[in-house]
Amino acid sequence: MIKAGIIGAGGISSSYMSAAENLSGVEITCMADLVAERVEKFEEKYEIKSYREYGKMIDAEMLDAVIIALPHSLHRDVVIDCCKRKLHVLVEKPMAVSSLECEAMIAAAKAQDVKLMVGHIQRYFPENRKAKEIIQSGEFGKLTMIVDIRNNDYFTSERPQWFFNPKVSGGGIFMNYGAHSLDKIMWLTDSKVKNISGKIGYYAEGMSVEGNAQAIVELENGITAVVSQCGYKGDIRNETQIYMTKGTLTLCTGKGLYMDKGKGYEEVFVRQDGKAFERQLISFIKSIEEDREPEITGHYGRDIISAIERVYGCTNQGT
Repeated sequence: MIKAGIIGAGGISSSYMSAAENLSGVEITCMADLVAERVEKFEEKYEIKSYREYGKMIDAEMLDAVIIALPHSLHRDVVIDCCKRKLHVLVEKPMAVSSLECEAMIAAAKAQDVKLMVGHIQRYFPENRKAKEIIQSGEFGKLTMIVDIRNNDYFTSERPQWFFNPKVSGGGIFMNYGAHSLDKIMWLTDSKVKNISGKIGYYAEGMSVEGNAQAIVELENGITAVVSQCGYKGDIRNETQIYMTKGTLTLCTGKGLYMDKGKGYEEVFVRQDGKAFERQLISFIKSIEEDREPEITGHYGRDIISAIERVYGCTNQGT
């Protein structure tokens, strides 16, 4: 049994708590958050111990691991601190706000011989897994290119305000959703980003983070992808078009998978469960129990941040 605590009582922590309730290999016993009201809600619902300071929680509890679900700019220091305390770490994506911060986190985990896994969730969704299975089967021929579209209102009042502070969030829609898109593309193709360029836009009044982004990606295996994201009001979409020589797959993450071999779209897979976070936790637990490298390494998380930085750099240079 892996005994774990959560640092950060935001919305994503509910997903981890629900997942752990259904698993036999991990027990989440405590949670820390600076805002007492947030963490006390979890304490009451799940009968766990609550703390205002994560350091006090770690000192008081005999933990094996922590799950870090904090604003992005806090990831580096908290991960390093937890590694120094010999705790295995699962940190939410994006890994950090810069690739240099990612390197520091990787080095800390290596120095203390603890596991560092990044919470890139895309590979654990069943419809995404089915899409990769079909790609690898060769049923639709060879993969040629990918178009990933993510549109929704990014600037809703429900989103915590720290997302709109670039010093805390690291950026806007491309740092947040772009990390998902790049993860999905890299995982589906089993390839790293070779070249990437793009542009971001600031059209949300009064906001200092970008609300739209487009990027052109060339992978090391020669496949190309286009990522388009729009965070303003209008069409809501989360679709990945996967073009192959014998047909097309339309992956609607969160819903299902559709195919077209020239006779119109047919449904081939409907989401069957909501157990992505359970699968992710199981993967993390097994890396600890079996003393092996996590499925989603710090190096993988760093590569995604590096790609995001290159798109931001293109915009800053006016290219």
